[in-house]
Amino acid sequence: MEEGGKSFTMSFKDVTRPYEFILEFNDEDNVKGRRRILIRPKEDSPPEIFDMELEVVLRKPRFKAEGKAAVELPGDAFLITPRATLPIKEP
Repeated sequence: MEEGGKSFTMSFKDVTRPYEFILEFNDEDNVKGRRRILIRPKEDSPPEIFDMELEVVLRKPRFKAEGKAAVELPGDAFLITPRATLPIKEP
């Protein structure tokens, strides 16, 4: 409870599933109140990149499957390692 009794703080760390509960409270005149609270985690989404231009040209890798022709990636796909550093042009 905050000073003055007019507010309070609750924290929820690592919300991975929905939480539902009811807060019950009384004011200084003993008037009772209830609030239903529902906390839902937001699904993680991949980052969005707009208007990015690289300083280098990346080549498309080709894969050879056993006894088959080379397989190409879709037009907007590249393969990079988790530790890759991509040089991005400054605006």
